[in-house]
Amino acid sequence: EAELEAKLQADDDDNEARLQLAMRKVVGQDYDAAMELLLELMQKDRSFGDDAARNGLLKVFELLGDDPRVGQYRRRMASLLH
Repeated sequence: EAELEAKLQADDDDNEARLQLAMRKVVGQDYDAAMELLLELMQKDRSFGDDAARNGLLKVFELLGDDPRVGQYRRRMASLLH
């Protein structure tokens, strides 16, 4: 994780590092950080990795089920999509 964070510090446009870091955050159950990273990726490059950020967010929403954060992040995702 530290290596990926350092890569992002050095190059804020490193979309692959942002995606990998988000996935690591999911594995570590740091869902808020993961969703923030995925939203950033959507904002920077919507098509990156065949829409990996949106698909990643949807998977996190599935994991969280009816957690109240899901609605908040869904609204943020929708505002980026439209």
